[in-house]
Amino acid sequence: MFWRPLCIVWILAGCSQTEPLSAPGRDALERIGNILGVAPTEIHVLSRTAPTVAAPEFSETRIALTDALALGDCGLVPLIAERNSALGRQKAESTRFLYEWRIWSGLTACHDQLADEAWFLEAVAGKRADVEIAIEALLTRGDEAQALQSALASPYPDLKSSADAYATAWADIAPLLLRALTGNAPPTDAEFQRFELALKQWGMTQHHAELGRAIRESAAWLLSANQMLDVAITENRLCPMGMATAEGHQAATFVQTYFANTIQQQIATVMQSTARLNRLWEPLRDASPRLAKHLMTEDLLRLPSGMSVALEARWATHIEKWQTLLRQCQLAPRAATTNS
Repeated sequence: MFWRPLCIVWILAGCSQTEPLSAPGRDALERIGNILGVAPTEIHVLSRTAPTVAAPEFSETRIALTDALALGDCGLVPLIAERNSALGRQKAESTRFLYEWRIWSGLTACHDQLADEAWFLEAVAGKRADVEIAIEALLTRGDEAQALQSALASPYPDLKSSADAYATAWADIAPLLLRALTGNAPPTDAEFQRFELALKQWGMTQHHAELGRAIRESAAWLLSANQMLDVAITENRLCPMGMATAEGHQAATFVQTYFANTIQQQIATVMQSTARLNRLWEPLRDASPRLAKHLMTEDLLRLPSGMSVALEARWATHIEKWQTLLRQCQLAPRAATTNS
């Protein structure tokens, strides 16, 4: 969603590969204030929202032990008995996911011999839904999902580092989830152990908390900076006669240096990290309408509704306002020359 507009709107300076540490802060706003001769406005960062999607509820599909006897050839009787017990229902999210997958897989293996039984068809449909519900619970309510939202200091030095670690762990998580959604065979014990290890590494990145914070801070910063630029454009103190003044040249130098090398890179990293997160989750959403509805990026990052779009719009507006300001001084901003 975010990658496409980046270099289209970056017409003040060429794109760079430098990775910043965080979203712009008060110091950057004060620098802009000094250049524009405008008092910095307050930065009001919105709090992260509470989860907006209710905890998923399983279908409560039950297979009576009398019916389960017909599944003897599929080896499901012990698993169904355990699943129907109170202990089975209280399993951790990852174990519950594996149980639901194994039951659904076993049921589908018996399809040919029981396809005419109404209870069997109902059980297959219910367990298919429960696999999706178990995946949603794992990714939103499990211990690892909670760790992703940790407000403690990040173990990574910058947003790109946590994004890299997140993507590495996700590469060992998503394939197994997609395998479950498409009804393929459950994992071996070794495969599931690797999956659970990846889950722990995924949660330890705290990436959802870090990226959500960076988006909220960037959106708030841009709102304040844009208000300051509005004042500067309206008052037109830099170049009141439409000719480049010393102050106007200072503004142009600021855009070509600090803005291009620091502010632009900070915003770019936030937007690129968001686009990267969307790409990672896209296959899972494509595989399940339920997950597409309940695992949207703003829900995962606990962002106020519409903030992702607002960030992109405020960034485009910010670029446009710098253009306008420099045009008042007849100082044309340098066009981007690369698609990097």
